[in-house]
Amino acid sequence: MVNASPAKPQELTEVHNLFEIALGKDYITKESLLVEILSKNSQIFVAKEGNIIIGAANCSYFKHTELASHLPSEMSDLVQQYLDLKPREYVGKIDGVVVTPDKQKRGIGRQLVQMEIEWLTPRVQKLIIMARIKEETCPAESMLIDMGFIELATVENFWKQDSLEKKYNCPVCKNPCRCSAKLFQRDML
Repeated sequence: MVNASPAKPQELTEVHNLFEIALGKDYITKESLLVEILSKNSQIFVAKEGNIIIGAANCSYFKHTELASHLPSEMSDLVQQYLDLKPREYVGKIDGVVVTPDKQKRGIGRQLVQMEIEWLTPRVQKLIIMARIKEETCPAESMLIDMGFIELATVENFWKQDSLEKKYNCPVCKNPCRCSAKLFQRDML
């Protein structure tokens, strides 16, 4: 049986290792995960089988005027042009959802995203996620649409400049990252 719950500081290394395998070395640092675990504006959820972490998801929220600082620098204006943000709105962002390869296609990612939605619902008016496109398909697309998200755009080479600036290696294309992303939004009102 899979149990999901907020991550604890002592689970940081295991969560970080899972993110590195799925998203690439140094894309998400241990330090940034620790800040997320301790911050009131972010949350990390983990899925476990017994005591083994088999999935993790991180999310955060912020004023809409702070959105640019939560996106790859070269993508900020592009993403914001698709969002219809109102003054004083708060935006939630699902940063990553990862499940170990041998446990995928069992609803664990959906369970983690649902927990993020429930945690963010009283805090934000809009929720966004940039889902990676792999081999010309977006594995998360049907799940996100089923969960009330709408696709706003496809952005080629979404993380390219970010990977060059931060020097992380994408597990698919190394460096620079040439993965594209689909931008999804869900209104939370």
